[in-house]
Amino acid sequence: MAGSVFKQCRYKGCHSAPRCKHPWWLSFSKQGRRYRMKADDFAKKPVPSKTEAAEVWLPKFITEVREGRDPLVPVALLQGMTVAEFIDEHYVPFHIMASKLSYGAALKSKMRVLKRRFGDLPLATLQQPGPIEEFKAELQASGRAVATVNLYLAQLRHMVNWAIGRDLIERSPFHKYGVRLLRGATKRSRRLYPDEEINLLTATKQLDNARHWFQGSRLRDRIIGALDTGSRRGELLLIQNKHIDWRQNPVRISLPGDNTKSGRGRFVPV
Repeated sequence: MAGSVFKQCRYKGCHSAPRCKHPWWLSFSKQGRRYRMKADDFAKKPVPSKTEAAEVWLPKFITEVREGRDPLVPVALLQGMTVAEFIDEHYVPFHIMASKLSYGAALKSKMRVLKRRFGDLPLATLQQPGPIEEFKAELQASGRAVATVNLYLAQLRHMVNWAIGRDLIERSPFHKYGVRLLRGATKRSRRLYPDEEINLLTATKQLDNARHWFQGSRLRDRIIGALDTGSRRGELLLIQNKHIDWRQNPVRISLPGDNTKSGRGRFVPV
């Protein structure tokens, strides 16, 4: 159901509506629940015209509801939630699930670590650089690689920014003079050199025997597919004939968002 802007005085015998001085109301329904609020209260200032209420404040009101923050609940109450409550009741359902991101083992593992470390603390704790710096030091002391430490810090930074955008907290500790990611992370990009490609394809011939169920030619084709498309193993295994547009030159493969790590679809030329 689309949102709407209205005046309640229409139903209370006010004959001068909509030019009367009664306030405009914002309304939006989600999953069978209707959210209503005075535009003045939501904007925290007088909203005199229906145009301003409909074009400026109604879209923001709808966004608040869709992204999981009830505009009717005072911000002070929301700021009293714990980090674990924020993750389970807001971040996971209204960001990860709503955005159809891949909530696989790697991301679930990061959420478990963050809840174990910060879960019982108030969400406002993530505004302070101190606890984040302590967490970073603990990761380094445990022998975690630089890239791994940065993955946790980047996840925390995104969660903090997401919470700020929904008025759950007020500031981020990841500012210019605050928490910084570590330098010297191992680069994850690596190219296969021509001689390595030849050696890899040649090695598949060793599998063309009964001991290996004559899988050499199949494996060779899969390696060539991976080299030509640059796709991940899971993406390659889920490609079906309907995803391939044979009419294009070069042939184009469509990778649906449900099959990709990022959750976003893309096209791959072959």
